[in-house]
Amino acid sequence: MKMENFDEQEKKVNVSNIKEDESLSYTDIEDLPSRYKLYSKGVMIKGRPLKLFELKKLSTMTELNSDTVINDVLKSSLKGINIDDVIVADKLYLIFWLRANTYREPGYSVNFHCSNCKQDSSYDFNLNNLKVKYVDESFTLEKLTFSLTNGDTISFHIPKVSDEKRTIKFKNTYASIIKDISNDIFDMSIVIDQINGENLELMDKYDYISNLTPQLFSQLKSKIKKWDFGIMTDLEVICNKCGGKIPVGITFREEFFIPEYNDEWIADNEF
Repeated sequence: MKMENFDEQEKKVNVSNIKEDESLSYTDIEDLPSRYKLYSKGVMIKGRPLKLFELKKLSTMTELNSDTVINDVLKSSLKGINIDDVIVADKLYLIFWLRANTYREPGYSVNFHCSNCKQDSSYDFNLNNLKVKYVDESFTLEKLTFSLTNGDTISFHIPKVSDEKRTIKFKNTYASIIKDISNDIFDMSIVIDQINGENLELMDKYDYISNLTPQLFSQLKSKIKKWDFGIMTDLEVICNKCGGKIPVGITFREEFFIPEYNDEWIADNEF
């Protein structure tokens, strides 16, 4: 079976524009891990409180459908940008921003077990609970081009939602043909734009990386990861029993997106 030119297939796909609901109140999302350094000049993403059906959709996510679910919710609840242009490292922050701005009043608490006082506790989620690694202030787009010690010059881009979709489509299309594809090499192939000033087909870039020496591969991987940013994998919350700052792992369970309302929490949480 002949593998069609995947890059050419991608060019034929028309990305639909965002449908904006002008009757809803949207707020500028001014703080992103990317600091807006990777978006076109003048872009400002706006968001609104989530609707119940969107929260229900998020609360039923699985490992297999999480990217699709999150992308669908962001597409319906954001405006000012095409979802495909959202930086992947900003995507989870945007979901947390929407969650925090849906439940603005205290009392919508999430249960957890405090590792400090060993008691069952709860917290009201807000953006201050997030540990955010921002893109370095010194970052410029010019720094996405670098040279390896063999003299090869590599240009790449920070992954976007469109890259995620492209990866899923490719793997679904060619799963029966390519059995032993390396995920980390494929992910690097997706974000590399040019090698020595030349635009190569996706699998040519994959082959180039696969044939690097271990030393050159390590250089390539490190250079691409140098500008990593995003949110950390755990929240920092305050226990309402002992007042300690406790790390809590991020989990997208139903209780997080549709929390119980506890008006007693408000009085109990006053230290």
